[in-house]
Amino acid sequence: MKTEPFPGLWEVPLVDYRDPTGRNCAMIDACQGLDRKDDVYKMLKENFDRHYLSTKAPFPMFTHAAWFLKKQFYLGGMYYYVLKILLFL
Repeated sequence: MKTEPFPGLWEVPLVDYRDPTGRNCAMIDACQGLDRKDDVYKMLKENFDRHYLSTKAPFPMFTHAAWFLKKQFYLGGMYYYVLKILLFL
């Protein structure tokens, strides 16, 4: 398979995540109600399912690196989510 660069400017739109409080948030670190590792995992999984089971639209995961330093379980929840998604595929 030959790969060629695709010229031009690429734009990746933000998606609206729904946090556990029911609010929309454009970036993961803007979401509220994430009080445990399981909350992070569940929020990511529910939002992924919403995309994958409907339009199969791309599911970019935007967050600031500093978010992982705020609470240790943020990284744990993200890691668990990515691991489960990779095992699913």
